[in-house]
Parts: sequence; C-alpha cells; structure tokens
Amino acid sequence: MVEALSKVKSLSLTKKLDLGKRRLVELLEELDQLLEERAALREIEEQLRTSEEHYRQVAESQEEFKTTLNDDEANSAMDEWAKFRQTFRQSNPKAQTLIDELRAVDVVPGSIKSAEADRNIRLPQCALPMFDGYVTKFREFWDQIESSVHQQKDLADAVKPVYLRNCLAGVALGAIADLTAANADYQVAVRRIK
Repeated sequence: MVEALSKVKSLSLTKKLDLGKRRLVELLEELDQLLEERAALREIEEQLRTSEEHYRQVAESQEEFKTTLNDDEANSAMDEWAKFRQTFRQSNPKAQTLIDELRAVDVVPGSIKSAEADRNIRLPQCALPMFDGYVTKFREFWDQIESSVHQQKDLADAVKPVYLRNCLAGVALGAIADLTAANADYQVAVRRIK
C-alpha cells in the first residue's frame, strides 16, 4: 500500500514538474520575444519577474521530485534539469542588460521634453528673410522660411500664410496676391513661389 501511494505521489510530481517545465519554456520564449521587439521597460520587467517566480517554483518541485527517485533516476533528472537551468540563466542576463539600457534611455526623454519646452520659450524676435522673386535668392529664402514657419507644427495653419505674405515683395508677392490666408491657399502659395 505504501509503495502504491509512493508511485501515485511520484506520478503527480512528474506531471506537475512536466507542466511546470513546459510553462517555464513558454515564459522564457515570451521573454526572448519581448527582448527581440525591445518592448516597453515595464513589460520586460514584469515578464522577467514572472519567469523568475515560476523558475523558483519549478526548482522546488524538481528537488521534491528528486527525493522520490533512486540514484540513477535522480542523476538523469538532474541532467535534464541542468538544461532548463542553463536556458533560464542565459535569458536572465540578456533581459537585465536590456532593462538597464531602457532605464538609461528613459532618462534621456525627460531631458528631451525639457529641451522641447525650452524651445517653446519666447525667443528674441529675428527678422525673416525677404524674397522678391529673384531665382538665385530663393534657396536661401526658402531654407529659412521652411525651418522658421513651414515645418513648425505648433504654428497654426492660418498664421503660416500671413508670415509668408509678409516675407514677399515684388514679383513674388504679385504671384500670390489673389490668394487668401486659408490653409489650402497657403499650399498653393508655396507651390507658386517655388
């Protein structure tokens, strides 16, 4: 009777250990996938934490299972467990390295945000260049207008045509004289002076 109970316990431990190992493999594969995708820091940290917790549970089950085996079976089981342990030990440092990298990068976005906020501070007024239609002067004019007005996402579309109109003279101003300050007309004005 005792031997029968021992066999049942061994079988349930075997099944528990087998399921635990399979789940550990799945967790490590998911962790590797997150590392390859360079997923969000919190997601990687959570997956690593879950993998480590599950690894500890499986290691405990492995030790418990080993006590039910004879010496040869125990050696074989420990060799098999060593493969799982090695896989885990390889994934863990890779994850920790990426976590450290992502934490270092997280410091930079804060400074980028403050630099962006600093950019929105009122700077001293600087005069925009004038363009009177001479082709040789267009590139210099457009480079400055493009960076100062055209590409500014925080500048309202209705304001851009006003800036452009105020920077034109002579033939260039005549080319857009019939256009309004509407955004659609701004695109037309840009095409006309180019």
